[in-house]
Amino acid sequence: MSLIFTIFALVFLTELISWIGKSVLLEFAWDLYSRIFMSVSYARQRQLKAELLTTKKELLQTSAQDHFAKWAKLRRSVDKGLAELEKLNGELASSKTAFSVKFNTLLWVFTTGLSFFVGWWYRKAAVFYLPPGWLGPLAWWMGLPFAPKGSVSVGIWQMACRRVIKVGERTVKNMIASSEPVAVPTEMEASFTAGVQIHTKVAQNAQADILTDGALAFLAALHRTFESTRQSLLVARDVAQRRFDSGVPLDFPPETAHIRAEPSWHCAPPAPGLEDRRVEITGPTDRKMVINALNSGAKTFMADFEDSSAPTFANMINGQVNLRDAIIRQIDFESGGKKYKLSENPAALLVRPRGWHLDETRVTVDNTPVSGSLFDFGLYFYHNAHELIKRGSGPYFYLPKMEHYLEARLWNDVFLFSQSYIGIPHNTIRATVLIETLPAGFQMEEILFELRNHSAGLNCGRWDYIFSAIKKRRADKSAVLPDRKDVTMTVPFMDAYVRLLIQTCHRRKVAAMGGMSAQIPIKDDPKANEVAMEKVRADKLREVTAGHDGTWIAHPLINQIARKVFDENMLGPNQYHVRREDVKVAAADLLSANVPGKITEDGIRSNVSVALAYCGAWIGGNGCIPVNYLMEDAATAEIARVQLWQWVKYDARLETGEQITPQYIDRIIAEQAPGITKIAPSVQVNHLKIASKYLMDQIRQQWPSDFLTSDLMPYLTMADGVDEKWYRSVL
Repeated sequence: MSLIFTIFALVFLTELISWIGKSVLLEFAWDLYSRIFMSVSYARQRQLKAELLTTKKELLQTSAQDHFAKWAKLRRSVDKGLAELEKLNGELASSKTAFSVKFNTLLWVFTTGLSFFVGWWYRKAAVFYLPPGWLGPLAWWMGLPFAPKGSVSVGIWQMACRRVIKVGERTVKNMIASSEPVAVPTEMEASFTAGVQIHTKVAQNAQADILTDGALAFLAALHRTFESTRQSLLVARDVAQRRFDSGVPLDFPPETAHIRAEPSWHCAPPAPGLEDRRVEITGPTDRKMVINALNSGAKTFMADFEDSSAPTFANMINGQVNLRDAIIRQIDFESGGKKYKLSENPAALLVRPRGWHLDETRVTVDNTPVSGSLFDFGLYFYHNAHELIKRGSGPYFYLPKMEHYLEARLWNDVFLFSQSYIGIPHNTIRATVLIETLPAGFQMEEILFELRNHSAGLNCGRWDYIFSAIKKRRADKSAVLPDRKDVTMTVPFMDAYVRLLIQTCHRRKVAAMGGMSAQIPIKDDPKANEVAMEKVRADKLREVTAGHDGTWIAHPLINQIARKVFDENMLGPNQYHVRREDVKVAAADLLSANVPGKITEDGIRSNVSVALAYCGAWIGGNGCIPVNYLMEDAATAEIARVQLWQWVKYDARLETGEQITPQYIDRIIAEQAPGITKIAPSVQVNHLKIASKYLMDQIRQQWPSDFLTSDLMPYLTMADGVDEKWYRSVL
């Protein structure tokens, strides 16, 4: 009898470890080990992070022009702290890698290894005997391969135990999934909202609808729970950038090799409404756009609080009202005598909040601006999650601009907290991550793993990815790119990124979404329109034949073109079966500098026009504009900005041999600026002047700013009537 229970215990232990997850156990063991043996190093790490946050905040509030000595001292202090933190992080990462190897070896020895040894040692032994004649002629099978006839062998008993435990595991998981956590009692809201301040009076009616006591209490709870982690992760971005600048190349993280190597884990199955995503339309959250997008015939609509929206407070709050009204089917709009209302079968709704790097400066908790990400996510989730579930859908999101799998872990923690807070089952939320930064391109598996119970896949955020490739490799002269039009999806580093994303998603059984074609219909020129639409067809055909499960469009009239291409080439709801096992992508492939093309004056003029038009429109409250029949948003404007900086920084030359200098760009700006109001009529002259000055300043910086939206945000905050102490102008 002892052999029966010994084998059962071994199988149970192995399955329990698999259920909990080796990575979870590793993190727990490492946490315990580090608390005992490495507490001094981690205490120093926490101290450094706290000091850096304080010093960096003071640096941002100090003018380099008015108080240079103080600014320089603070800058040196930040640089010194970052260098020490980088060194310490490297030492801790090396220690963790060594520990993980030993820990995983130990796990294997005491589970798989021990099971194999017991099976081999007792290969001829009978675990127990069956009653005579119980299975008739099949009784011999129970003793395979070497046990006596009529008995049950070790191997068969192991299989039986594993099957029973699997059934039990499934039952327990279903019980956990069906249980509903307790919501936060209403009487606690008053204590949560203490310390919450709204610093603007714009959009008062929308504020009354959206910024309720309950919603503000939820925002405050999110902020107080997760803000310190967010700030630490933003500091980690600076540390990583310094490492790249010093010449350390990007690579796949060694500490997570076991996650990439483990084939057994998969992400959550598609949620209701996300089974077929062959065409997704995207756009800002203004009322007309929401109605038209939901009525477009696309399978899903990504309502965007990020790159295609300028985050004026009115845009952000009214956008929340519009989405709430759309969900309860009470949305309409009238303009120019034309009425817009929702159709009977609108597209499934996903929402993209702002990235982790952006603050919502109009709302503070305990005198600190809340995260733009948590503000957008929190208000939408709080007001709509229950209603979405009732209607057979759910709270679905797109997550932008992540640079590390720990940022995905933070989102997962936010999801777990939020689902418990309002009392819906865990794993109801679904999120698709935009792989639109170069570091994230090396961590696709890890990002999916962190979000696996909430994941709806990955998306090729192509334009931001190009922007990030330039920015992250800012110290690498060999990474200078040609005109933007030459940096297509077929150049080596972009092609490798696409192939790896499709392979990764389908290996983990989630959607691999394609990206955005920038072309929009040209109504007054049929011939030019056909050329533009043919580019869209070719782009969508490339995506579907590569293995993508869906694609993005920016205009309702393009839906039929994209839909036809996918309908003809993707017969099922997805292409998870296209495993792309032929793909072998190395770090060098993702960093390839082989991009054919030239730098031309037309390319420079195009970049200048896009940067000026977009920045001017953004300051005026418009987050996406058509320029020369291409839909431009923050991502494409960022490419324009950092390409101009890169060409000046590394003394690039035009195809004619002329060197690109700050003075040369200044002249192009002066020549292009007067015509901007013709190609973008909504841009005001005073905003165009700000944009011109900003661009001239940017090309002269040692390094480009992280995001133009962060740089220009003070103008929106100021226009919303917020006191100056809550923001800092960079110009």
